[in-house]
Amino acid sequence: MRLSQVLGNILAVLFLSVGPLLAQDVRLTSRDGGVEVSGRLVEFDGAFYQIETEFGTLTVDAAGVTCEGADCPADESGPAELTIGGSPELGSALFASIVEAFARDRGYTSRREITGDLNFDIVLSAEAGEDVGRLQFRIGDMEESAADLGTGQIDFLVSDQILTGSEGLIAQRFGSDALMAVVSPGNHATMISQGNLRAVLAGTITNWGEMGGPDLPISVHVPDAANPLSEQLSARLYDGAEPAFGSEATQHLELVDLVDAVAADPFALGITRYSERGNTRALAIAGSCGFEIAPSRIAIKTGDYPQTMSLLIYTRDRRLPPLARDLQEYIVGPQAQAILRLGGYVDLLPETEVLGVQGNRLINAVSLAGVEVPVSELRRMAGILRGAERVSVSFRFEPGSTILDAASASNVVRLAEALEAGVYDGKTVRFVGFSDGVGAADGNRRIGAGRAEAVLAAVNEAAVSLSDERVVLATESFGEAMPLACDADDWGRDINRRVEVWVR
Repeated sequence: MRLSQVLGNILAVLFLSVGPLLAQDVRLTSRDGGVEVSGRLVEFDGAFYQIETEFGTLTVDAAGVTCEGADCPADESGPAELTIGGSPELGSALFASIVEAFARDRGYTSRREITGDLNFDIVLSAEAGEDVGRLQFRIGDMEESAADLGTGQIDFLVSDQILTGSEGLIAQRFGSDALMAVVSPGNHATMISQGNLRAVLAGTITNWGEMGGPDLPISVHVPDAANPLSEQLSARLYDGAEPAFGSEATQHLELVDLVDAVAADPFALGITRYSERGNTRALAIAGSCGFEIAPSRIAIKTGDYPQTMSLLIYTRDRRLPPLARDLQEYIVGPQAQAILRLGGYVDLLPETEVLGVQGNRLINAVSLAGVEVPVSELRRMAGILRGAERVSVSFRFEPGSTILDAASASNVVRLAEALEAGVYDGKTVRFVGFSDGVGAADGNRRIGAGRAEAVLAAVNEAAVSLSDERVVLATESFGEAMPLACDADDWGRDINRRVEVWVR
C-alpha cells in the first residue's frame, strides 16, 4: 500500500471520529474530497506536508492532497513542463513510445512538434482541448545530458549507464539490455571467453582456428566511437579505457547495419546489444573453468549474465509535478513493460523457473562446487529447492559493501509491491543467499545468510501492509554450493555473490 493511502486512511479515521477541525493556516483536502485536515504548516520538503493540528503533528504525502491557504507552496496548476535527455535509442525511440502510450491510457491526446534535428516535444492535451503537459526531448551526448541533469536543465535522463558522481540523483530502473558478441546463424561457434573476445576485437586473434573452430579468417564488426555502445564497451570490456580495435575491423555508426553485415557473413563476429541483435545469434560468455552463460532473457532479467545493462531513469532529488509522478508509476507497470519487451528489451515483469529445467546450474552445483561442499549439502539444497520456483528477481550488492546496487534496490520495491498485491499469498517466499568460493565453505554460508537476511529486512520495510498470515517469508543460505560462473574470473565471482528468490 502506498504511503499516501496509509495516511489517507489515518486521516479518514480522525475525521470520522472527531469531525472537522478548526480553520487554521492551511487546509489539506484529499483529491476525492472525502478527507480534509487543517493546521499550521510546519514544513514542506517538496514531497510531504508536516502540519501541526490540535491533535498533534501529521505528515501527509502531497501527492494525495490539495493545499489551500496563504502558507501553501506555489500552485502546481497549469501544464506540466518536463525536459528529457537521453540517447536516440532510449530517448527518442523507446521512452517517447512509452509516453505516447501513457497519454492514450490516461485519456489524453498527444502530438509531436519537431524542434531540431533530433529534438522534439510531445504535447499532451485533455479531452476539452487544453494542454496538460509538454515533454521536451533533448537527445544527444550522454555526458552533456548528465551535466544538464545536475544543473536542473533537464528533469529526466534515460540511460543504460551507471552515472558516476550521482549524489543527489535518484535512479529508477525500468528494464534491462545487454552487451553481447554475435555471429551469423550459419556459424557453429557457441561461446567465447572475454579474453578471446578482446583479442578478436584487437586483431590479435584473426582466425577461428585459434579458438577451436575452422581454419578461416574472422571478419570483425564493431560500433563506431560515435555510437553510445562504444562507451559500454569501454566500461565493460576495457576497464574504462578506450576500446582497442584492429585495423581490419569494420566500424558501424548504426547497429542495424552492423548486425545485418554479421548475419550475412558466416565467418563474421560482431558486438551489439540484446535489443538490437537482429537476425544474428548470440555467443555465450565462457569462464576460465569452462562454464558458460548465454544472454537469455531470464539470465539478463536476473542479472546472471555478466554483461547485463540496467535501463535507468535518473531524476534529481526533488518533487516532480503530478503528471511526472504518474508517468514514473506507469513506466514500471504492465502496459509500458509490454511496449519495452516488444521493442526488443528485457522487461521487469516477473517470471518463474523450476529447478529441474536449470540444467547448467545443477551441473555446476556438482562439478564446480568447492571440495569443502559435501554431497550432503548438495542434497539439502536439492531437497529445499525441489518443487519450488525461482523468481526472475535477484539481489546483488555494491562491491565490498552490504548496500544493494541500483538494480537490486529497484527489485526490493517491485517485490514488495507484488507481496502487498497478494501475488504470493498462501506461499513461502524464500530468500536464498549464495557466495563465491573464496574462503572457507562455512564462512561463505554465513556470508550468504547475512545477505539473505539483509534483503529480507529491506523487503519487509518496503512492504508495510504485508502480514505474516498472508505469506511466509524465510531465508536460507547455500554459500558456494551452486556457482553460476568460475571463481577464477572477477566477473564470475561478482555474479556468484547473490540472493535469489524461490517460491513454493
